[in-house]
Amino acid sequence: MPPPPPLTFEPQLSPGPTFSVLLIFVGFYAVNRRVAAAVDRRKDREDAEELLRQTKLRSLAGSADFEEVSAATAAVETAKEKEAAARQVLAFLGGDVRVSMPQPLGKPLSQVASDEKNMDEAIIRRQEEAQRRAQEGNSGKDSGDDAVGGSGS
Repeated sequence: MPPPPPLTFEPQLSPGPTFSVLLIFVGFYAVNRRVAAAVDRRKDREDAEELLRQTKLRSLAGSADFEEVSAATAAVETAKEKEAAARQVLAFLGGDVRVSMPQPLGKPLSQVASDEKNMDEAIIRRQEEAQRRAQEGNSGKDSGDDAVGGSGS
């Protein structure tokens, strides 16, 4: 039988519901910050793409050389990788959890779809690179074990 309710009204703290509410607030804050970071990385990528566009125009006019265009292209690729990393929250068991990005204002939907496709490709490249590094790490350990085992026999 539960205890009888108190006869006076006074605030009470229930640990279960309090913990649940705090956990929800912390989760919301973490996702909110992750989305904000991804939006910032998208802005950096868009700025790098605009710089690349301007550099290519200057190159056509003759005032920019190949090194400047190459540097701007590398900056765009770096910005894409950073945005892909910011969008990815968790990666496990061959799958990943990504944050959903808000649509940028004033951008045509066809360009948004193209950007999303490019980000999907960048994330897939990141996953393949991570898998390749993991396989190289495992094969390096195996070959080291074989070398040690072979010399001890």
